[in-house]
Amino acid sequence: MIKLIGVDLSFEMVRVAKTLNPIHTGGYCHSSAFSLPLPDDSANIIFTSCVLHHITEEYINLVFEELFRVCMPGGLVVLFEHNPYNLITQFVVKTTPLDRNARLITSQQVCHFLSKQSLEVVEKKFFLYGPRRLNTFLDSHARFLIRLPFGGQYYVVARKAAYPVSDDKVNE
Repeated sequence: MIKLIGVDLSFEMVRVAKTLNPIHTGGYCHSSAFSLPLPDDSANIIFTSCVLHHITEEYINLVFEELFRVCMPGGLVVLFEHNPYNLITQFVVKTTPLDRNARLITSQQVCHFLSKQSLEVVEKKFFLYGPRRLNTFLDSHARFLIRLPFGGQYYVVARKAAYPVSDDKVNE
C-alpha cells in the first residue's frame, strides 16, 4: 500500500494542504526538518520543495542527517531548489516576503551535503518554468543545456545504498 505523508513547519500550510488536497492513505503533520516524525529507514521517496534555502548554514547538516535517517536503503531523496545562478530567480527571491531571509543553495552544495551522508547522486537537472513548447524544444534540441545552470530551478535525485549483504547470508 502506498502511504503519503506531507510535512511542513507551518501549521497554516498543513491546514491548507489538508483542505485542498486530502490524503486518504497517510496524512499531513506539523514538524521541523530536524526531527521528522518517521521511523528510521521508513520512506521509499523523500521529496523536498524549496526547503533548503530557508535553513541556515549552521543547521543544514542536521537536515541532511535527518533525510538520511528516514530514507530506507535503496530509497530516493529528491531535492527541488531555486537556482542561485539565474538572475531572474535571484530577483524573485529577493522581492518575495516569504524568502526575505533565504540563502540560495547551489546544486554543487546540495550534492556535497548528500555525499557527506553517503547518498549517491543519480540525477541532477536544471530547468525553466516556461511555455511547454520552449521546454520541449530545449529538452529535445538543446540537451547540452541540461548540465548548464540556466534554469530558474533545479532538482537533484540521490539514492541511499541498499543494506550490505552479510557474509552469513552469502554462505546460506
